[in-house]
Amino acid sequence: MPRNFALITILASAFILGMITVSFVSAQNSAPTAEHSDHAERPFDTPPDLSLVEVETGFTPAQEDDINALIEAFLLNNPEIMMAGVERLQQRQRLAQQEMALTGAASNLQNLIAERNGYVAGANPDDAKVAVIEFFDYHCGFCKQASNLVRSFTQDDPDVLIAFREYPILRPESEIAAAAALAAREQGTYIDFHFAMLNSNGTLSRERILQIAKANKLDVKKLEADMESQSIGNALFETHRIADEMGITGTPTFVIATLDGEFLEVISGYAPERVKIAVENAKRAR
Repeated sequence: MPRNFALITILASAFILGMITVSFVSAQNSAPTAEHSDHAERPFDTPPDLSLVEVETGFTPAQEDDINALIEAFLLNNPEIMMAGVERLQQRQRLAQQEMALTGAASNLQNLIAERNGYVAGANPDDAKVAVIEFFDYHCGFCKQASNLVRSFTQDDPDVLIAFREYPILRPESEIAAAAALAAREQGTYIDFHFAMLNSNGTLSRERILQIAKANKLDVKKLEADMESQSIGNALFETHRIADEMGITGTPTFVIATLDGEFLEVISGYAPERVKIAVENAKRAR
């Protein structure tokens, strides 16, 4: 076969195979990991079965064997080409995800800091200029690690308000815990009940949630009745809607913003120093 045509065929085949590999590896690597956040389990796409792909090449079996050997040698001898492709694709995906998160947060900022679908607390929330919004799940280990930081914001900094957004995604029991916490607002005990559940160990079954409620002086019968209210269902639905619009799949996720939206940053996972720096930057941006 002509040398130039053979080289073009080899490189084209290598490119196609490389892009299939890059796409699959990138999909694996771009999914949320448990290093700094907990996420809902989502099965990865399975890699394509190349054995089922039939291509009419016009080459003899012997020539195809030679070409396949050359492709394999090319990829093995030039792994940096594959890795460069993976890195570029991952970078593009990260930028797209960041843009999606920022756009979704900006368009829903006033909703996110409204108390009707969550809970707002702070040392002086009426005069605060910076909001820290947390999407969390009561079964999220990294949310538990972040609890001291979040609680400090509710007590120590009059310029900051915390908007708690229940985002139950890890277990069915998380939905029950979220509904119970939102119901506790009716009894004025959200904060203590929230941190009591968040800092407990193991699965929060309904029975255990009610035991924690009783220990925190809640009227358990009223709590159970309020958990069934339509307003709580609407609040959870709205938080899920915003999370989907932002592309959030893991907890904790923090949105740090000035109340006018001039400063906005979204931080995924447990990154306390990044959150603190973002809060200080938001204060300076006022």
